Amino acid sequence: IHHQDLQVRQKSMQLLTQWAGQDQKALQLIAEASQDDDPIVKSMAISAMGRSNFEYDTVRDQLLTALQNPNEDQLVKAAAAQALETFPLDEQALKIYQAHLADSLYHPPGIEVEQSSFN
Repeated sequence: IHHQDLQVRQKSMQLLTQWAGQDQKALQLIAEASQDDDPIVKSMAISAMGRSNFEYDTVRDQLLTALQNPNEDQLVKAAAAQALETFPLDEQALKIYQAHLADSLYHPPGIEVEQSSFN
């Protein structure tokens, strides 16, 4: 997880998420990897938060922050939204999640909207 080589970190996350289950050390490593600079490693870790035995209260803020961050990679946002789907959301979290979904439908990833020259 802490290796300099990106491919090693990605493969580590892939293997770690298969073993996460109830193991507290694995859950700790996933939480650490969710702060990685690489969007692939980060999204794998965030996705694992929804599939592993994380308590909602321990991941809530991080998942919501990923959805609300305009500079966050779309892969990470998609993983955060998917992870949130596994938890019963409180009212504030539900509003943020729904706003993200509405924005995703209005501005699909990979489609740049150019400003019109017509006024």
